[in-house]
Amino acid sequence: IRAVQDRIIASSADAALCASKPNGTTLKAALAQLRVVGAWVTAIGGLPNNYKEQTSGRMGPLSSGHILRLPKAIRGLLLQGSGLFDYDVSSCHLSIFVSLGNAFGFATAETSAYIENKRDYHALWVQKTGHARSDDFKSLVVSFLNGAALTASPFSASTRVLGAEAMRMLVDCPRAVALHKEISAGVLKIIESAKREGATFTDQPLVVNAVGKTLRLNKKNARNSIGKQAAHILTG
Repeated sequence: IRAVQDRIIASSADAALCASKPNGTTLKAALAQLRVVGAWVTAIGGLPNNYKEQTSGRMGPLSSGHILRLPKAIRGLLLQGSGLFDYDVSSCHLSIFVSLGNAFGFATAETSAYIENKRDYHALWVQKTGHARSDDFKSLVVSFLNGAALTASPFSASTRVLGAEAMRMLVDCPRAVALHKEISAGVLKIIESAKREGATFTDQPLVVNAVGKTLRLNKKNARNSIGKQAAHILTG
């Protein structure tokens, strides 16, 4: 808390906690979250560490005070000098996608190349588009797994983040086009492999993931069903 307070005095409460993520957690927000952490420590001697099973079968944090609910930069501050480490799997869902491609026989060469040369891809796209925040390109590629289109449409979430001009440049970039085409085709193959025979877009079971959890689509969640199905399967 004192370290963040000192940075606020030296700069501004609205400055980013992480210099590499100028649109990320601000110092003001970080200070508020650290004070909540302090309240938990005072109340129970630490942070709550309870989990519950999510609909995909994944174990998720039960409490709002759980360390997994805190931004990565905040976790880093809390773990400094503790002897504990914050591990993260690089390109997790994309790596699972490639593994499923090997299992089901669909192409993953473009995705594998992206995983192995992620920084080079991002550097190329930064150069082509003039968009300096390389992490935004990571989010763009992950969105392909959820059925997102590679488009400069003003209604696209990616266009709102990257800007219309940057997205127009990417739409004309052979690497981006090939990567999107491969992931989109692979996602459909993955969903097809997980479908139960006779499943329909009603309240009946539609797909079952690797841990046996079934995703049911009804009128409330049928919108963008490709993304929901892919997330359910990949998380499982």
